[in-house]
Order: sequence, then structure tokens, then C-alpha cells
Amino acid sequence: MKPVVVALVILALGGCVGTQSYPPGGGLGTFPGPIDPLSRYQDFREARIEAASIQVLADDSVVIVLRYLNKTQQDFLIHFPPYRLCSGSAGLVDDAGNEYRCTGATGIDDMYGLSFPAGSQVTASFRFEPPRQMQTKGTRFSFRSTQLLSRPIARGTPPVVARYSITLSDLEPRQKASTSEVTPSGKTDLGGKGSLTSGGSLQDFREARIETASVQVLADDSVVIVLRYLNKTQQDFLIHFPPYQGCVAGLVDDAGNEYRCTGTTGIDGTHGLSFPAGSQVTASFRFTPPRQMQTKGTHFSFRSTHLLSSPVAKGTPPVVARYAVTLIDVNPAVLAEVPRVDDIWDYPQIRVELANLQAVGDEILLAVRYTNKTQGPFLVHLPPYSCSDSTGLLDDAGNEYRCAGTTGIDSRDGLSLPAGSQATASFRFAPPRWTQSKGSRFSFLSTHLLSIPVARGTPPVVARYAVTLLRMELR
Repeated sequence: MKPVVVALVILALGGCVGTQSYPPGGGLGTFPGPIDPLSRYQDFREARIEAASIQVLADDSVVIVLRYLNKTQQDFLIHFPPYRLCSGSAGLVDDAGNEYRCTGATGIDDMYGLSFPAGSQVTASFRFEPPRQMQTKGTRFSFRSTQLLSRPIARGTPPVVARYSITLSDLEPRQKASTSEVTPSGKTDLGGKGSLTSGGSLQDFREARIETASVQVLADDSVVIVLRYLNKTQQDFLIHFPPYQGCVAGLVDDAGNEYRCTGTTGIDGTHGLSFPAGSQVTASFRFTPPRQMQTKGTHFSFRSTHLLSSPVAKGTPPVVARYAVTLIDVNPAVLAEVPRVDDIWDYPQIRVELANLQAVGDEILLAVRYTNKTQGPFLVHLPPYSCSDSTGLLDDAGNEYRCAGTTGIDSRDGLSLPAGSQATASFRFAPPRWTQSKGSRFSFLSTHLLSIPVARGTPPVVARYAVTLLRMELR
């Protein structure tokens, strides 16, 4: 006999949630949304919450992505109850009676709320580990979680507006990537063994639009993802990870393989990526595959916690928004067919473009032209340490070239860029030791710093960009 999970949903904030009419005198009310045993969504007064994706990994872990729709004209924060981590605020059981433990959430926790602007859609993902011993594996899942809705304030603890007990039942993964739908049997079908469902390769937030610019699988099965960010406002921002957490990003393919983030270009937890008003910028993420892959996937799901902050001269920049970036069902083959060649990037201060790309023996020589668009001088330089740590070149056959040297630009002495002038720097790339085939189109990924020259000391950094030139051909 299978165990039965009963969800008691009690809202202790006296009539602040949902459309349910409450008993005279306020106090305790009942759950306002539909509790459908086969439902993958719940409608509250302020928000609609639905299951966007279920991914069962190769080690039987489960990743669930929730989509939140703000039905009001107010800004909110979504977070767990205080001092309760994901393990104490979310649970998952399957129809074989196995209980999974929540080991992490993307974008949402008990300390920092997930930004939930008026009228917006946002996402959050939850990862669950299976029990150590499972005699029988289930095929359908039931998710439950306690989450708070608060009003953002400048200082202090945000006041709680609503307390939700979310119960999504009988969620059934499917074996291949597909758009989520309700099957003829009435069961909710949300992807499969590592599968990916509707969500797409872009997300629109109030301040920014984030989309997938490129996904490339390398010869060693590593994956490099390039994201493009569009600032929809007239304010300058910084994009960065939560402090002291390294590369806060994960990747799963539709065969259930989980990849580990081993590096980024332009963005990290210490230094923010410059995101000027009305601009487009990029950042790249590199993921290492698991040691053993029985089957390789063809579609990828990306998730990451991003912070949007206001730049300040000194001190810690104040956080404006906290988002869980979730890009689902991304197909590298489709992106590879995009005819667009991104070999020019216009930033507010400088223009960066491809000057020349040629093969010299087995090496690749890349020349980049920089144009100063302002009336003040700049230095263009790479971050500290070697060129190979901050710059790379990929071809469309999956080969990765190593930066073996630069001319005119390095991490110590910047490339001088006087007001209104143009200057060129070159990058030399050594080929991999072994290749099955050579590619014909190349992508350049590099972190660049823009500084103001000073007579003494370290020049102050004005901007930090990820220069990304995609799908270039030899000249």
C-alpha cells in the first residue's frame, strides 16, 4: 500500500491571499486556489504558479522549474520562511513512495528574495536528491513548498504580504524534450529523463532581456554557452553572481547529464559585468561534462542566479534585482544555423570589431580594432594573469584554441586609446594537440577591462565587458 501525502494549506495572514471569502472576523482562511490532484498550477490572488519543467537526471536527482506570474501592479519578493533552507521549505515525493530531499534552489532562498516585478513572469528551480535506497522508482511526482510573498523595502526585513503553501501533484516527466502539455489521459506531462520543456531560449525581465546567443559542444564534450543581455532601461547596471559563490550556474541535457560550471567570461561573484543603459552585452559560461556519460543529449537547460546592481564609486553596489535565469530546451544545432555574424560590438565608450582573422600554419591570428567613442582617453587591457585565463577561441567543429600571446594588449600594460582614436591589438591562438576535423567559423571570447590612465598607481576600472565575436570566417 502506497503512502498518501495530504497537504493542509493554512494561511495565517488573515485574508491577504487569494479570492476566497474568509469567515467573519478575519483570522484563518482556507486555500483560495484550486486543489486539483492532477494540476500543475495554482492560482492565488497575487500570483499564478505553475510547473514549467521537470528534469530527471542520470543519478535519479530531479530538477523542477517553477514559473511565477505576477497578476498585480505591485512589486514583490518571493522567498522561503526565515532560517529555513530549501530542505525545510520544499519537498518532493514520487508515486512509489520515495521522498526526495531539496538540496538547492536557483534564485530563491530564505535570506534574499527573488525579484517579482509587477506584471512580470519569473522562474526559480529546485534540485532534489533521491533517497539512498530505492527499491522501486516512481514515474510521477508531487511537489510541495512553503513560500512567502513580501514587499521590497530599502532597509530592514521586508513585510510579508502572503504565505503560500504550493502543492503541484501528479507531474509526469516524458522521455524526450518537448513542450509541456496535458496528455489525453489527463496527466500533466513535463519532459522526461533529463528532459526540457517550454520556457525557450530567452527571458524578458522588467530591466533586461536575456537570450541565448550561442551554444557550442566542444570535442571533449564540454559546453560553452554565450548569453546576450539587453538593458531595457535608461539606468546603468552591473550583472554579477551572488557574493563569494563562484560560478552560480548549472546545465543539464535531455539525456539527464549534469554539467559543472568551470568558468565564465566577463561575469563572476566579485566583479560585475558592465551593463550600460540601453546597451547589449554578452557573457559566456563553460561547463565540464560528467566523467561517465552513457548517452549524450542534444538539448540543454541552463539555470543561473543573477544579481542586477547599481554601480557605485566605492563600497558594495546596492542590489536592484535578483533573478533566476532559466533557459529551457536550447538546441545548439538551431543556433548554429543562424546566419548572423556577431563581429562588431558597440559599447557606450568603445566600439570593438573584427579587423582580421587568418590562419598562419596551424595557428590562428586574430586582429581586433578598438574605437574610442568619447572625448577622454582610455586603456584597454585584459584581467590580471595570463592571456589564456581570460581569452579563448572556438571553431564550429568543437575545437578549442589556446591563447598563446598578444600584441599591443595584455594584463599589465593596457592598449592606449586616446580620445576619438582607433587602435588594433592581435591575439595568437595555438591549436589543440589532436583534432578530428577543422572548423570554418570561429568564436572569440575574452574579458576586457576599460580603465582611465593615471600618472601613478593602478588605473581605475571604468567598465568590464565580455567581448564576444561569433561565427567569424577566415579572411
